[in-house]
Amino acid sequence: MKKVFIINGAAGVGKDTFVEIAKYKIFIKTGLPTYNISSVDNVKTAAKILGWDGEKDARGRKFLSDLKDLSTTNYQGPYNYMLDQVNTKTKGIFFLHIREPSEIKYFVDNYCDKVETIIVKRDNIETF
Repeated sequence: MKKVFIINGAAGVGKDTFVEIAKYKIFIKTGLPTYNISSVDNVKTAAKILGWDGEKDARGRKFLSDLKDLSTTNYQGPYNYMLDQVNTKTKGIFFLHIREPSEIKYFVDNYCDKVETIIVKRDNIETF
């Protein structure tokens, strides 16, 4: 069995914390592995090869954003990366971190099975 969730929310609202809580409070009972995958995982890998120092300051975030935009526009790189992560596993609970509404829609429209979407909000964090 595979279950795919797209998780979204502003920076710092607790998306990873949400996934960890869901994993250990809900999904551990299923016996299925839980995967926490970001649309920028492979972008970060490429960015490091290209000289990014790993800092998520304004300059680093801009570099990652530009690189991700290039990959998305030209090759649907983030979508293909996440699809590959889901398709190479025979079973599991997948949390896919996608921030851009157009990319969320693209995944939902193009993935062959049902996808649930989750938005994580926190009162003291300004949302987009």
